[in-house]
Amino acid sequence: MNPTRWALAAACAIAFCFRALVPFYNVFQAGFINFQETDAWFHVRVMEHLVRHFPFRLQVDPYGSILDGQRVDTGPFYDWIPALLALPFPDELQSIAAWYPAILGVLTIVAVFLLANALFDEPTAALAALVAAILPGHFLAVSSLGFTDHHVMESLLSLLVLYFLVQRRHIAAGLTLGAYLLTFVGGAFLVAIVIAWAAYGFLRDPNDVDYAPNLPIAFAIALLCAAPFHQILWMEYTLAALAGGIALTAGATLCRRFPYPRAIWLAAIAAAAITVFVALPQSLQILRYLAPSRSGAAAGVGELQSMWFIKGYFSLEWPWLEFGGVLILAMAGIPVLLEIALRNRRPPLALFTLWSLSVFLMAMMQVRMAYYFAPAAAIVAAYLLVRAWTTVTLKQRPLVALAALALVFAPNGWRLLIGPPASPAAVPSSWRDALDWLRTHSPEPFGDSNAYYASNIDPQSAKYGVLAWWDYGYWITAIGRRVPLTNPTQKNASVAASFFLAQSEPEAMKVMDQWRQRYVIMDDRLAATIFPVLFNFHPSARRADYLVEGYERQPDGKLELRRFYREAYYQTMVARLGRGGAPAAGTGPSSVVLLSAPGAVYKQIAHFTNIQDAQRIQQRCAREGCVLVGDKPDQPIFPIDPLANLKQVYPTTSGPASVSIFDRP
Repeated sequence: MNPTRWALAAACAIAFCFRALVPFYNVFQAGFINFQETDAWFHVRVMEHLVRHFPFRLQVDPYGSILDGQRVDTGPFYDWIPALLALPFPDELQSIAAWYPAILGVLTIVAVFLLANALFDEPTAALAALVAAILPGHFLAVSSLGFTDHHVMESLLSLLVLYFLVQRRHIAAGLTLGAYLLTFVGGAFLVAIVIAWAAYGFLRDPNDVDYAPNLPIAFAIALLCAAPFHQILWMEYTLAALAGGIALTAGATLCRRFPYPRAIWLAAIAAAAITVFVALPQSLQILRYLAPSRSGAAAGVGELQSMWFIKGYFSLEWPWLEFGGVLILAMAGIPVLLEIALRNRRPPLALFTLWSLSVFLMAMMQVRMAYYFAPAAAIVAAYLLVRAWTTVTLKQRPLVALAALALVFAPNGWRLLIGPPASPAAVPSSWRDALDWLRTHSPEPFGDSNAYYASNIDPQSAKYGVLAWWDYGYWITAIGRRVPLTNPTQKNASVAASFFLAQSEPEAMKVMDQWRQRYVIMDDRLAATIFPVLFNFHPSARRADYLVEGYERQPDGKLELRRFYREAYYQTMVARLGRGGAPAAGTGPSSVVLLSAPGAVYKQIAHFTNIQDAQRIQQRCAREGCVLVGDKPDQPIFPIDPLANLKQVYPTTSGPASVSIFDRP
C-alpha cells in the first residue's frame, strides 16, 4: 500500500478513535444508552417503530405531541439503514443507532479523500483526510458516537454527489442526490448550487458541454426518488428545485440549436421566475431561513445562530473553536481556487469552489452548516499546503511544515487530546430517574403499553399529556413513553410558555384544561437558564417586567453585573414549581433596591433584611426609577400563595431535587 493510502488509513483510525472510543463511556452507561443529542431520541423512536413495521415509517407519531400527534417530517433514508440492520434483532436497535453516526463519520473522511483526489492528487487527498479527521467543533460532534441525527449523513452524501458529478457518473450522482434529499428534505440549496454552476458554464460558452453533461438525467433520477415523499415538510421546494433543474439544463441543450442561445435561455428563466413569484409570493419567505438569527427565525435555537455573532456580538472565538487555522487557510484558498477554475476553464474545480464558497457563507450565517463547510475547508487547506510545499525551495519547506503545525494540527489536535466537553444535550441521571418513574407510575396515555409500537393509534385518543419545556419533549416520548405537550420542533411551545409565565395558578390551570395536561415536569435549568427564552414564544410578556440586570458591588470593591428578579417572576409557575409549590412569606433576606442609571442598566444601592424597610425606601425613590427585586430565584421577597391544584409526586422524599414531577389528581 502506497504512503497516501497509509495516510488515509491513519486518518480513518484517528477519526474513529475520537468519534467512537473517546466518548464511549459517555454513551454506553450501565443499563442505558445515553444519546448525546436531543433530536437523536426522535430518530431512535422512529427507528424503533420502523424496525417493527419495515419499510413503512411513522407519518404521524401519536406520542409526539398532545391532541394531534407529531408529523414525522424528516427524510426516511437516514432511519431506514439502522432499522434494516436491526431487523434480525430489533432489541439491539439502540446499540446500532448509537454506533451509526461514528461509522458515517469515518466514511465521510473517505469521501473527503475521494473528492480531493478527483480534483487534485493523492498527496492533497491524503492531507485533506488527515485535516478533516482532526477538525473539532460541529463536524466532530455530529459524527460522534451517540449523536444519532441525520446531519453527518448530509455531509457524507453531499460530498459523494460532488464526487460523482466531478467523475461524470451521473446515474450514481442522481441516486446519491436522491438519497441526500431523502435524508435532508430541505437540501434544495445543493440542487441550486449545481444549477448555478451549470448556468455559469452555459453563459460563458453555450457550446461548452463540459459544465453540465447529462445533468437532466441526474436531476430526473433524484426527482423519481423524492417524489413519493412529497407530503413531507419542505419537500415541495426540493421537488420544485429538481424540476427547475431539469428544465433549465435541458433547456440549455435545446437553446444551443438556435441563434442567440444565451438571450433565449435568460428570457425563459426570467419568465419562469416571474411566474413563480407571482403565483407563489410566499416562496421568497424561504430566504429568511438562510440567516435565521438575523431574520428572527432562529427562536433561540443554538445551531441556528450566526457563527460570528453567537456570543451576542461580533467575535472570532466561535469560528476559531470550530475550525482553528483551517478557517484562515480556507478563506485564503477559496479565491485562489476560484481564479484558477475560471481562468483555466476547469469545470470540476469550478463546481467544488462554488460549493465551498456557498457553504462557507451559510456556515457563517448559521452554526449548523459548519458540518458542510468543514470537509470543504479541509480540502482547500490541504491544497494550499501541498501547493506551497511543492513550489517553495527545500530550505523553505520547514516553514510550510511549521505553518501546517501551527495553524492546523497543533490547535485542532490539542482540542481533541484534551477530550470533548460533556454534551449538554445528553440525558442527566436525574432526568432518567424521573422519566423511569413517570413510565412506571403514571397510567398509559392510550390505555395499553403496546400502543407505543402500534401503527393505527389515533392521537386524539390520548387521555392526558405531560407539560414540560420543548427541550425535553423527545425524552418524554422515547424514555418515558408518554405524550408531551411540546417537543424540539417547538410545536405548542407558546402554550408551554403561557403556562410557565402564568401569574396565578388558576390562569395556569386554564392552560392545562384546554390542552388536556395532567403532569408537569420542572427542573432547575428551567429557572436558571431557560427562563429568558420563554419570552421568545409568549405573544405579550416582556422580559423586563420579570427580570432586570444590575451591578452589585463585590467585597473587592468591583461591580459585577447580575440578574435580579421582580415580583412578576416570583408569581410565575416556574418560581412556584421550583419551590415545590410551597408558600412564601415574603420575609427573606434577599431583597435589594436597584436604582435606574443611564443606559437603562440598574445600579444596586442597598440590601435589606426586612421587606417593609425596603418598600419604604423604594417608595421614596420610585420617581427616580427604583425597583424592589430579589437576588435569588428560589427565595421570593413577596408573599406567594401555595399551589392548590398541583401536587408534587416525584421525588417522593423530602429535600431538593433537580427534577420534580407534579400531578393534577
